This record gives sequence, C-alpha cells and structure tokens, in this order.
Amino acid sequence: MLVFIFSFEKMISGMYMGEIVRLIILDLMQQELLFLGHRDTYGDYKTPLYNRGGFYTKFVSTVETDEGIQFANTRRVLEDIGIHNPTYDDCAIVQHICRQVSKRAARLAGAGTYE
Repeated sequence: MLVFIFSFEKMISGMYMGEIVRLIILDLMQQELLFLGHRDTYGDYKTPLYNRGGFYTKFVSTVETDEGIQFANTRRVLEDIGIHNPTYDDCAIVQHICRQVSKRAARLAGAGTYE
C-alpha cells in the first residue's frame, strides 16, 4: 500500500506539476491573457516554455516562495525559461498558477491517503 501512495504522489505532483503549469501558461498566452507586451518576442518556439518539461517542478516551489511585490524568484524563473522583463501582472499571474497547481496536487495526495 505504501508503494502505491508514493507512486500516486509522484504521478500527481513530483513529475507533472511543472508540466501542468507550463500548459496553463501556454494556454493563457494563446488566449492573449499573459505576457501581452512581449507577444512578438516570444514567438520563438525554441524557448523551454514551448518544450515538454521546459517548466521544471522545482520552479513551482521557487515561484510559490516569492514574497513581496518585487517577484525576484518569479522573474528569475521566467528568465530561465526565456521570458524577459515580465510585468508585475505577469509575475502575479504565474505565481497564482503555481500556488493553485500546488494546492491541487496536495489535495489529490491527501485524497489518496484518506481511509
């Protein structure tokens, strides 16, 4: 039973949280709701954001721990995936996405261990 719980947790969080965040970001970009001021500069499909696994799960926790209005960690993560000079709103949205995906993973993990 314990092995199943660890496998379940890895499948819903450890392996896929970053990928879920990446897909949400791409969807918001396609709907023109994120990174609006930089639309022309992010058309390069070679950036990590356009590649599966380009947004690592470790980035989710890095963005989540960001405090204050400077978004230093979030900006650093976005720069790592090829998005330069994001706006305050862009950073706030990405942080909200990371927090919600993380919360979802925690709830799924908790639901799987409930007896």
